[in-house]
Amino acid sequence: MSSLPPPGVIPNATFEQNDCDAKALDWALFILTIISTYVTWWLFPLPTLFRLGFRAYLHDVSWESLRLLVPSMTAFKAIAQDRTHWQMSYYSGVAKPSTRLQDLKAFLKDSIIIVSTILAIYRLCKGGKADQNLSGLNSSLWNYPSLPVAVLGLCVSIFARIQVRNWIMYVVTLIIIFTIGGAMAAIIAVTFGHGIWISPLFILIYMALPLWKLSPKLFVASIVASAGARMMGPIVGAVSPEAYFPFCPLRGWKFSGPLLGIGIVNCILAFYGTRLVPRVEATPPPSDTEMLEK
Repeated sequence: MSSLPPPGVIPNATFEQNDCDAKALDWALFILTIISTYVTWWLFPLPTLFRLGFRAYLHDVSWESLRLLVPSMTAFKAIAQDRTHWQMSYYSGVAKPSTRLQDLKAFLKDSIIIVSTILAIYRLCKGGKADQNLSGLNSSLWNYPSLPVAVLGLCVSIFARIQVRNWIMYVVTLIIIFTIGGAMAAIIAVTFGHGIWISPLFILIYMALPLWKLSPKLFVASIVASAGARMMGPIVGAVSPEAYFPFCPLRGWKFSGPLLGIGIVNCILAFYGTRLVPRVEATPPPSDTEMLEK
């Protein structure tokens, strides 16, 4: 008896040049994915380079790299500080109270991830050719591994302002993560009725859990696996004939090669970031008015 693939699935599909059918939504999702994965970690700390020099910039960009790849590690490092410093410690690697402008910057960081994830769910639920390939190369699944970064940041920001026991904070955070992951899995499973939901759910929960605490050696595997989950989709999609990659002008190593190089640098900096703790600035944070005047 021959086993037939599930409806809508093309076994061993090879997508040709005539699959250049990316719509505006696909391009928006793709651009947000590239920005949140390959750009924000070195761009947002850039003012530190001109204000405090390369050493401080190296600290901040390494911290940001670690936050995006192993957010649970930066969260644990952050909550080891004074509670008023939690938010800035998590988002910037600087142990100081946050100002309104810095709150806005943190919101901007996470909003890119959240908006791109919402667009990804919407795009995935629309169905179509993009969802005939159920591999991890599906362009609608590239955003999920980044979502725990925003979820943990939101939890750290909230609990920095609420006096609760740490175990309550841990339990509530886990409930939020599993609820979001379960809701996303349910939406995808109801829409498609097959196992496409397993991969994003597993990766989302894996990125959020502090598995590295089981053994110090696991942080190496955590960084490598997280980097693969967050970055390899666009890289492999651009060069693999098996992947649905409708952004045909970007196909080939001319596009994926630089992304691979940026990803390797991101991993190296994240490894260095595991040795860091939030730095302390000698001067108190300026007020919002002073920041605006500057």
